[in-house]
Amino acid sequence: MKINTLVCTFMMCLFILTQVSFGQLEPSWQDTPWSHGGLTPTGPVWSLDGFYDFDEDGQGEFYLSSAWGGPFGIDAMLYERKSSGAYQIIWYTWFNQLDLSDSNYSVITHCDLDNDQRPELAVFLDAPAGMDSLYIYEFDPLTGLFPSVPTASWDLNITGGIEEVGAIQADDIDNDGHQELVLYFYASSPGSAHLMVIQLDEESLLEAPLWNVEMDDASTFAYYGYFLKITDLDGDGLKEIIVVEWNYSRLVIYEDDDLGSFKKANDLFLTFEPLAFSNDGAVEVDIDQDGFNELYLASTAGYLWLIKNEGDVSQISYGDNFTLIHDFMSEGGHVPTQLKLMEPSGPNSTIDPNSTVDPNSMINTDVCMYLSTTDVNETESNLFEIRVTPGDANQPSSYAITSVFTEIQQNDGLFKISKFGFGDSNGNGLLDFVLASSSLAYEQPHIKVLEQSDPNLLPDTMER
Repeated sequence: MKINTLVCTFMMCLFILTQVSFGQLEPSWQDTPWSHGGLTPTGPVWSLDGFYDFDEDGQGEFYLSSAWGGPFGIDAMLYERKSSGAYQIIWYTWFNQLDLSDSNYSVITHCDLDNDQRPELAVFLDAPAGMDSLYIYEFDPLTGLFPSVPTASWDLNITGGIEEVGAIQADDIDNDGHQELVLYFYASSPGSAHLMVIQLDEESLLEAPLWNVEMDDASTFAYYGYFLKITDLDGDGLKEIIVVEWNYSRLVIYEDDDLGSFKKANDLFLTFEPLAFSNDGAVEVDIDQDGFNELYLASTAGYLWLIKNEGDVSQISYGDNFTLIHDFMSEGGHVPTQLKLMEPSGPNSTIDPNSTVDPNSMINTDVCMYLSTTDVNETESNLFEIRVTPGDANQPSSYAITSVFTEIQQNDGLFKISKFGFGDSNGNGLLDFVLASSSLAYEQPHIKVLEQSDPNLLPDTMER
Protein backbone atom coordinates (compact mmCIF):
# COMPACT_ATOMS: atom_id res chain seq x y z
CA MET A 1 0.00 0.00 0.00
CA LYS A 2 2.83 2.41 0.85
CA ILE A 3 4.50 1.74 -2.49
CA ASN A 4 1.26 2.43 -4.32
CA THR A 5 0.82 5.63 -2.33
CA LEU A 6 4.29 6.77 -3.32
CA VAL A 7 3.63 6.04 -6.99
CA CYS A 8 0.32 7.89 -6.85
CA THR A 9 1.99 10.86 -5.16
CA PHE A 10 4.68 10.95 -7.85
CA MET A 11 2.13 10.74 -10.65
CA MET A 12 0.06 13.50 -9.10
CA CYS A 13 3.16 15.73 -8.99
CA LEU A 14 3.83 14.89 -12.63
CA PHE A 15 0.26 15.80 -13.58
CA ILE A 16 0.46 19.10 -11.73
CA LEU A 17 3.80 19.90 -13.33
CA THR A 18 2.43 19.24 -16.79
CA GLN A 19 -0.51 21.51 -16.15
CA VAL A 20 1.52 24.39 -14.71
CA SER A 21 4.86 24.43 -16.48
CA PHE A 22 3.72 23.59 -20.02
CA GLY A 23 6.32 20.85 -20.34
CA GLN A 24 9.38 22.98 -19.51
CA LEU A 25 10.48 20.82 -16.58
CA GLU A 26 9.94 17.13 -15.95
CA PRO A 27 10.55 15.17 -12.70
CA SER A 28 13.61 12.93 -13.16
CA TRP A 29 14.59 11.80 -9.64
CA GLN A 30 13.68 12.07 -5.96
CA ASP A 31 15.20 10.72 -2.76
CA THR A 32 13.59 8.08 -0.52
CA PRO A 33 11.06 9.34 2.06
CA TRP A 34 11.53 8.40 5.71
CA SER A 35 8.40 6.25 5.49
CA HIS A 36 10.10 4.06 2.86
CA GLY A 37 13.36 3.57 4.69
CA GLY A 38 15.18 6.80 3.86
CA LEU A 39 17.66 7.65 6.61
CA THR A 40 19.11 10.84 5.17
CA PRO A 41 18.78 13.71 5.57
CA THR A 42 18.08 13.48 9.30
CA GLY A 43 15.82 16.54 9.15
CA PRO A 44 14.31 19.02 6.69
CA VAL A 45 16.66 20.66 4.19
CA TRP A 46 17.23 24.40 4.58
CA SER A 47 20.66 24.86 3.00
CA LEU A 48 21.66 23.77 -0.53
CA ASP A 49 24.56 24.58 -2.87
CA GLY A 50 24.96 23.45 -6.49
CA PHE A 51 25.22 22.28 -9.23
CA TYR A 52 29.02 21.93 -9.37
CA ASP A 53 31.60 19.41 -10.58
CA PHE A 54 34.17 19.32 -7.82
CA ASP A 55 35.88 16.13 -9.05
CA GLU A 56 35.73 17.21 -12.73
CA ASP A 57 34.27 13.95 -13.97
CA GLY A 58 31.51 15.57 -16.04
CA GLN A 59 28.76 14.61 -13.57
CA GLY A 60 27.23 17.39 -11.53
CA GLU A 61 27.00 17.48 -7.75
CA PHE A 62 24.85 19.34 -5.24
CA TYR A 63 25.64 19.88 -1.59
CA LEU A 64 23.13 20.19 1.28
CA SER A 65 22.64 20.01 5.02
CA SER A 66 19.68 19.35 7.28
CA ALA A 67 18.07 21.26 10.13
CA TRP A 68 15.60 20.64 12.96
CA GLY A 69 16.76 17.04 13.27
CA GLY A 70 16.29 17.08 17.05
CA PRO A 71 17.64 13.88 18.63
CA PHE A 72 18.63 12.60 15.16
CA GLY A 73 21.21 15.38 14.86
CA ILE A 74 22.26 17.25 11.75
CA ASP A 75 23.90 15.79 8.66
CA ALA A 76 25.53 17.13 5.49
CA MET A 77 26.02 15.34 2.20
CA LEU A 78 27.17 15.66 -1.39
CA TYR A 79 25.08 14.06 -4.13
CA GLU A 80 26.45 13.25 -7.60
CA ARG A 81 24.57 12.43 -10.77
CA LYS A 82 25.26 8.98 -12.16
CA SER A 83 25.05 7.80 -15.76
CA SER A 84 21.65 6.27 -15.04
CA GLY A 85 20.24 9.70 -14.24
CA ALA A 86 19.90 8.88 -10.53
CA TYR A 87 21.79 10.75 -7.83
CA GLN A 88 23.98 9.07 -5.22
CA ILE A 89 25.56 10.30 -1.99
CA ILE A 90 29.34 10.38 -2.52
CA TRP A 91 30.25 12.20 0.72
CA TYR A 92 28.44 12.24 4.04
CA THR A 93 28.98 13.44 7.61
CA TRP A 94 26.73 13.24 10.66
CA PHE A 95 27.00 15.69 13.55
CA ASN A 96 25.16 13.56 16.09
CA GLN A 97 27.34 14.79 18.96
CA LEU A 98 26.36 18.49 18.76
CA ASP A 99 23.08 20.29 19.33
CA LEU A 100 20.24 17.75 19.59
CA SER A 101 17.47 20.24 20.40
CA ASP A 102 14.36 20.54 18.24
CA SER A 103 15.60 23.86 16.84
CA ASN A 104 19.08 22.81 15.71
CA TYR A 105 20.23 24.41 12.50
CA SER A 106 23.02 24.35 9.92
CA VAL A 107 24.22 26.19 6.81
CA ILE A 108 26.78 25.22 4.18
CA THR A 109 28.88 26.68 1.39
CA HIS A 110 31.87 25.76 -0.75
CA CYS A 111 35.13 27.70 -0.63
CA ASP A 112 38.92 27.68 -1.14
CA LEU A 113 40.22 29.35 2.00
CA ASP A 114 43.89 28.41 1.53
CA ASN A 115 43.90 29.40 -2.14
CA ASP A 116 45.38 26.11 -3.34
CA GLN A 117 42.76 25.45 -6.05
CA ARG A 118 41.40 22.49 -4.06
CA PRO A 119 37.73 23.07 -3.22
CA GLU A 120 36.48 22.82 0.34
CA LEU A 121 33.08 22.08 1.83
CA ALA A 122 32.20 24.24 4.83
CA VAL A 123 29.53 23.31 7.38
CA PHE A 124 28.46 25.79 10.08
CA LEU A 125 26.04 24.56 12.74
CA ASP A 126 24.73 25.04 16.26
CA ALA A 127 27.09 23.77 18.95
CA PRO A 128 27.10 23.75 22.76
CA ALA A 129 29.84 25.37 24.85
CA GLY A 130 33.21 23.74 24.40
CA MET A 131 32.51 22.24 20.97
CA ASP A 132 33.41 23.39 17.46
CA SER A 133 30.72 24.81 15.19
CA LEU A 134 32.66 25.40 11.93
CA TYR A 135 33.96 22.40 9.96
CA ILE A 136 36.02 22.47 6.74
CA TYR A 137 36.60 19.44 4.46
CA GLU A 138 39.20 19.86 1.69
CA PHE A 139 39.07 17.85 -1.54
CA ASP A 140 41.84 15.28 -1.99
CA PRO A 141 42.89 15.09 -5.66
CA LEU A 142 44.68 11.76 -5.05
CA THR A 143 41.50 9.97 -3.97
CA GLY A 144 39.08 12.20 -5.90
CA LEU A 145 37.03 12.51 -2.70
CA PHE A 146 36.32 14.82 0.19
CA PRO A 147 37.56 13.35 3.51
CA SER A 148 35.30 11.88 6.16
CA VAL A 149 37.32 13.61 8.91
CA PRO A 150 37.32 17.43 8.84
CA THR A 151 40.50 19.07 7.61
CA ALA A 152 39.88 21.91 10.06
CA SER A 153 37.33 22.88 12.69
CA TRP A 154 36.90 25.82 15.08
CA ASP A 155 34.66 27.09 17.86
CA LEU A 156 35.11 30.75 16.68
CA ASN A 157 36.26 31.56 20.23
CA ILE A 158 32.61 31.69 21.24
CA THR A 159 33.11 29.99 24.59
CA GLY A 160 29.44 29.90 25.56
CA GLY A 161 28.39 28.02 22.41
CA ILE A 162 26.24 28.95 19.43
CA GLU A 163 22.47 28.82 19.81
CA GLU A 164 21.57 29.27 16.15
CA VAL A 165 23.56 29.76 12.97
CA GLY A 166 21.93 31.82 10.26
CA ALA A 167 24.13 32.27 7.19
CA ILE A 168 27.58 31.65 5.72
CA GLN A 169 29.26 33.06 2.60
CA ALA A 170 32.77 32.84 1.17
CA ASP A 171 34.39 35.57 -0.92
CA ASP A 172 37.58 37.59 -1.27
CA ILE A 173 35.95 40.68 0.21
CA ASP A 174 39.05 42.88 0.59
CA ASN A 175 40.61 41.84 -2.74
CA ASP A 176 43.80 40.48 -1.17
CA GLY A 177 43.74 37.23 -3.12
CA HIS A 178 42.44 35.14 -0.19
CA GLN A 179 38.85 34.30 0.64
CA GLU A 180 37.12 35.28 3.84
CA LEU A 181 34.22 33.50 5.48
CA VAL A 182 31.36 35.70 6.62
CA LEU A 183 29.21 34.18 9.37
CA TYR A 184 25.96 35.31 10.95
CA PHE A 185 24.91 33.56 14.15
CA TYR A 186 23.34 33.97 17.57
CA ALA A 187 25.59 33.09 20.52
CA SER A 188 24.19 31.27 23.54
CA SER A 189 25.94 32.82 26.51
CA PRO A 190 25.93 35.74 26.63
CA GLY A 191 23.01 35.89 24.20
CA SER A 192 23.96 38.09 21.25
CA ALA A 193 23.80 38.16 17.45
CA HIS A 194 27.17 38.23 15.68
CA LEU A 195 28.30 39.18 12.21
CA MET A 196 31.82 37.80 11.94
CA VAL A 197 34.42 37.91 9.15
CA ILE A 198 37.29 35.42 9.43
CA GLN A 199 40.25 34.54 7.23
CA LEU A 200 42.80 31.75 7.34
CA ASP A 201 46.19 33.23 8.18
CA GLU A 202 48.28 33.25 5.00
CA GLU A 203 51.23 31.72 6.84
CA SER A 204 49.26 28.75 8.19
CA LEU A 205 48.03 25.53 6.66
CA LEU A 206 44.39 24.50 6.67
CA GLU A 207 45.45 21.30 8.45
CA ALA A 208 46.88 23.43 11.32
CA PRO A 209 44.90 26.63 10.95
CA LEU A 210 45.48 30.02 12.48
CA TRP A 211 42.40 32.19 12.08
CA ASN A 212 42.30 35.96 11.80
CA VAL A 213 39.07 37.62 12.93
CA GLU A 214 38.73 40.65 10.69
CA MET A 215 35.42 41.73 12.20
CA ASP A 216 33.10 40.57 14.97
CA ASP A 217 30.12 42.88 15.37
CA ALA A 218 28.15 41.65 18.38
CA SER A 219 26.28 44.89 19.09
CA THR A 220 24.37 45.91 15.94
CA PHE A 221 21.84 43.06 15.72
CA ALA A 222 19.28 41.92 18.27
CA TYR A 223 17.73 38.96 16.46
CA TYR A 224 18.46 36.07 14.15
CA GLY A 225 19.30 36.55 10.49
CA TYR A 226 19.31 34.09 7.60
CA PHE A 227 20.67 36.06 4.67
CA LEU A 228 24.11 37.31 3.65
CA LYS A 229 25.25 38.68 0.32
CA ILE A 230 28.72 39.92 -0.64
CA THR A 231 28.60 42.44 -3.45
CA ASP A 232 29.78 45.79 -4.79
CA LEU A 233 26.44 47.47 -5.25
CA ASP A 234 27.81 50.98 -5.83
CA GLY A 235 30.62 49.85 -8.15
CA ASP A 236 33.38 51.67 -6.28
CA GLY A 237 35.68 48.64 -6.05
CA LEU A 238 35.03 48.23 -2.31
CA LYS A 239 32.85 45.24 -1.56
CA GLU A 240 29.89 45.26 0.78
CA ILE A 241 28.31 42.71 3.11
CA ILE A 242 24.51 42.89 3.03
CA VAL A 243 22.59 41.35 5.93
CA VAL A 244 18.82 41.05 6.44
CA GLU A 245 17.80 40.57 10.08
CA TRP A 246 14.65 38.83 11.31
CA ASN A 247 13.12 42.09 12.44
CA TYR A 248 10.97 44.18 10.06
CA SER A 249 13.21 42.96 7.19
CA ARG A 250 15.99 45.10 8.58
CA LEU A 251 18.64 45.66 5.89
CA VAL A 252 22.17 46.47 7.10
CA ILE A 253 25.07 47.17 4.73
CA TYR A 254 28.75 46.99 5.70
CA GLU A 255 31.49 48.21 3.35
CA ASP A 256 35.20 47.47 3.14
CA ASP A 257 37.01 50.68 4.15
CA ASP A 258 40.12 49.75 2.09
CA LEU A 259 42.13 49.78 5.34
CA GLY A 260 41.60 46.16 6.35
CA SER A 261 38.33 46.55 8.21
CA PHE A 262 34.60 46.96 7.57
CA LYS A 263 32.28 49.79 8.55
CA LYS A 264 28.50 49.91 8.76
CA ALA A 265 27.35 52.04 5.83
CA ASN A 266 23.55 51.81 5.99
CA ASP A 267 20.73 50.51 8.20
CA LEU A 268 17.09 50.37 6.99
CA PHE A 269 13.83 48.85 8.25
CA LEU A 270 11.82 47.77 5.21
CA THR A 271 8.43 46.56 6.48
CA PHE A 272 5.96 46.98 9.33
CA GLU A 273 5.80 43.19 9.82
CA PRO A 274 7.90 42.33 12.91
CA LEU A 275 8.63 38.73 11.84
CA ALA A 276 9.59 39.52 8.25
CA PHE A 277 13.06 38.60 7.04
CA SER A 278 14.87 37.22 4.00
CA ASN A 279 16.23 33.73 3.52
CA ASP A 280 18.76 33.72 0.68
CA GLY A 281 16.34 36.02 -1.11
CA ALA A 282 18.38 38.46 -3.18
CA VAL A 283 20.13 38.60 -6.54
CA GLU A 284 22.27 41.28 -8.15
CA VAL A 285 22.33 42.30 -11.79
CA ASP A 286 22.95 45.42 -13.86
CA ILE A 287 19.43 45.39 -15.21
CA ASP A 288 19.67 48.59 -17.27
CA GLN A 289 23.35 48.18 -18.29
CA ASP A 290 24.34 51.55 -16.80
CA GLY A 291 27.38 50.28 -14.92
CA PHE A 292 25.59 50.14 -11.56
CA ASN A 293 24.24 46.88 -10.23
CA GLU A 294 20.68 46.63 -8.97
CA LEU A 295 19.53 44.33 -6.20
CA TYR A 296 16.31 42.30 -6.19
CA LEU A 297 15.31 41.51 -2.63
CA ALA A 298 12.49 39.20 -1.50
CA SER A 299 10.98 39.38 1.99
CA THR A 300 9.00 36.69 3.78
CA ALA A 301 6.33 39.38 4.14
CA GLY A 302 5.66 38.66 0.46
CA TYR A 303 7.42 41.61 -1.14
CA LEU A 304 9.78 41.60 -4.11
CA TRP A 305 11.67 44.88 -4.32
CA LEU A 306 14.01 46.34 -6.92
CA ILE A 307 16.75 48.44 -5.32
CA LYS A 308 18.24 50.82 -7.88
CA ASN A 309 21.32 52.72 -6.82
CA GLU A 310 23.56 55.12 -8.71
CA GLY A 311 25.51 56.51 -5.75
CA ASP A 312 27.29 55.30 -2.65
CA VAL A 313 25.53 52.56 -0.68
CA SER A 314 25.41 54.88 2.33
CA GLN A 315 22.90 57.03 0.44
CA ILE A 316 20.34 54.29 -0.26
CA SER A 317 16.92 55.05 1.24
CA TYR A 318 13.62 53.23 1.11
CA GLY A 319 11.77 56.19 -0.38
CA ASP A 320 14.29 56.98 -3.11
CA ASN A 321 15.74 53.62 -4.13
CA PHE A 322 13.12 50.89 -3.56
CA THR A 323 10.42 49.89 -6.04
CA LEU A 324 7.84 47.25 -5.12
CA ILE A 325 7.77 44.89 -8.10
CA HIS A 326 5.30 42.34 -6.77
CA ASP A 327 3.39 41.50 -3.60
CA PHE A 328 3.25 37.70 -3.46
CA MET A 329 1.29 37.75 -0.22
CA SER A 330 -1.61 39.63 -1.78
CA GLU A 331 -1.44 37.39 -4.85
CA GLY A 332 -2.18 33.97 -3.37
CA GLY A 333 -0.59 34.34 0.07
CA HIS A 334 2.86 33.18 -1.11
CA VAL A 335 5.79 33.44 1.33
CA PRO A 336 9.10 33.77 -0.60
CA THR A 337 12.05 31.65 0.46
CA GLN A 338 14.93 31.69 -2.04
CA LEU A 339 15.62 33.92 -5.07
CA LYS A 340 18.28 33.06 -7.67
CA LEU A 341 19.44 34.65 -10.90
CA MET A 342 19.82 32.73 -14.15
CA GLU A 343 22.60 34.27 -16.19
CA PRO A 344 23.34 34.06 -19.93
CA SER A 345 25.86 31.45 -21.00
CA GLY A 346 29.40 31.83 -19.73
CA PRO A 347 32.54 29.78 -19.09
CA ASN A 348 30.88 27.81 -16.28
CA SER A 349 27.47 27.55 -17.89
CA THR A 350 27.56 23.77 -18.17
CA ILE A 351 29.07 21.11 -15.96
CA ASP A 352 30.95 19.74 -18.94
CA PRO A 353 33.17 22.49 -20.46
CA ASN A 354 33.61 20.38 -23.59
CA SER A 355 29.90 20.11 -24.28
CA THR A 356 29.09 20.25 -27.98
CA VAL A 357 25.88 22.18 -27.36
CA ASP A 358 26.10 25.68 -28.81
CA PRO A 359 25.54 27.92 -25.77
CA ASN A 360 24.45 30.82 -27.97
CA SER A 361 21.40 28.83 -29.02
CA MET A 362 20.17 29.01 -25.43
CA ILE A 363 20.76 32.69 -24.69
CA ASN A 364 17.63 34.64 -23.85
CA THR A 365 17.70 38.44 -23.94
CA ASP A 366 15.43 38.66 -20.91
CA VAL A 367 16.85 38.65 -17.40
CA CYS A 368 15.49 35.52 -15.75
CA MET A 369 15.16 34.81 -12.01
CA TYR A 370 13.61 32.00 -10.01
CA LEU A 371 11.83 32.32 -6.68
CA SER A 372 10.57 29.55 -4.41
CA THR A 373 7.52 30.12 -2.21
CA THR A 374 5.11 28.33 0.13
CA ASP A 375 1.70 29.77 0.93
CA VAL A 376 0.80 30.79 4.49
CA ASN A 377 -1.54 27.79 4.91
CA GLU A 378 1.17 25.38 3.71
CA THR A 379 -1.12 23.86 1.11
CA GLU A 380 0.89 24.85 -1.99
CA SER A 381 4.54 25.41 -2.84
CA ASN A 382 5.77 26.95 -6.08
CA LEU A 383 8.85 27.63 -8.15
CA PHE A 384 8.22 30.91 -9.96
CA GLU A 385 10.05 32.08 -13.06
CA ILE A 386 10.45 35.87 -13.20
CA ARG A 387 11.40 37.33 -16.57
CA VAL A 388 12.35 40.97 -16.90
CA THR A 389 11.75 42.19 -20.44
CA PRO A 390 13.84 45.05 -21.86
CA GLY A 391 12.41 48.39 -20.82
CA ASP A 392 11.85 50.27 -17.59
CA ALA A 393 12.73 47.87 -14.76
CA ASN A 394 10.92 50.15 -12.30
CA GLN A 395 7.59 49.28 -13.92
CA PRO A 396 5.85 46.13 -12.63
CA SER A 397 4.53 45.62 -16.17
CA SER A 398 8.10 44.77 -17.26
CA TYR A 399 7.91 41.53 -15.28
CA ALA A 400 6.33 38.25 -16.34
CA ILE A 401 5.88 35.99 -13.29
CA THR A 402 4.92 32.38 -13.99
CA SER A 403 4.80 29.25 -11.86
CA VAL A 404 6.92 26.58 -13.58
CA PHE A 405 6.49 23.96 -10.87
CA THR A 406 3.80 23.50 -8.21
CA GLU A 407 3.50 21.14 -5.29
CA ILE A 408 0.05 20.57 -3.74
CA GLN A 409 -0.54 19.30 -0.20
CA GLN A 410 -1.01 15.53 -0.03
CA ASN A 411 -2.68 13.55 2.74
CA ASP A 412 0.63 13.27 4.58
CA GLY A 413 1.78 16.85 4.07
CA LEU A 414 3.48 19.15 1.57
CA PHE A 415 6.83 19.14 -0.21
CA LYS A 416 7.78 22.72 0.76
CA ILE A 417 10.40 24.15 -1.59
CA SER A 418 12.95 25.72 0.73
CA LYS A 419 16.09 25.97 -1.41
CA PHE A 420 16.99 25.09 -5.00
CA GLY A 421 19.84 25.07 -7.49
CA PHE A 422 20.19 24.62 -11.23
CA GLY A 423 22.74 23.74 -13.88
CA ASP A 424 23.47 21.26 -16.66
CA SER A 425 24.48 18.29 -14.52
CA ASN A 426 25.76 16.05 -17.35
CA GLY A 427 26.59 18.38 -20.25
CA ASN A 428 23.64 17.37 -22.42
CA GLY A 429 22.47 20.95 -22.92
CA LEU A 430 19.40 20.50 -20.71
CA LEU A 431 19.07 22.27 -17.39
CA ASP A 432 18.44 20.38 -14.18
CA PHE A 433 16.74 21.94 -11.15
CA VAL A 434 17.31 20.41 -7.73
CA LEU A 435 14.61 21.32 -5.19
CA ALA A 436 14.96 20.81 -1.43
CA SER A 437 12.06 20.60 1.01
CA SER A 438 11.74 21.96 4.54
CA SER A 439 8.79 19.68 5.28
CA LEU A 440 8.60 17.27 8.21
CA ALA A 441 6.06 15.13 6.32
CA TYR A 442 6.97 11.48 6.93
CA GLU A 443 5.97 10.17 3.49
CA GLN A 444 7.32 13.04 1.39
CA PRO A 445 10.78 13.06 -0.24
CA HIS A 446 13.26 15.75 0.79
CA ILE A 447 14.87 16.33 -2.62
CA LYS A 448 13.47 16.37 -6.15
CA VAL A 449 15.34 16.87 -9.43
CA LEU A 450 13.57 18.25 -12.50
CA GLU A 451 15.03 18.23 -16.00
CA GLN A 452 14.38 20.68 -18.80
CA SER A 453 12.53 19.00 -21.65
CA ASP A 454 13.50 21.44 -24.43
CA PRO A 455 16.75 23.50 -24.54
CA ASN A 456 14.93 26.36 -26.26
CA LEU A 457 12.49 26.90 -23.41
CA LEU A 458 14.95 28.11 -20.77
CA PRO A 459 18.20 30.10 -21.11
CA ASP A 460 21.56 28.57 -20.32
CA THR A 461 22.87 29.21 -16.82
CA MET A 462 25.92 29.51 -14.67
CA GLU A 463 25.94 29.24 -10.88
CA ARG A 464 26.40 32.69 -9.33
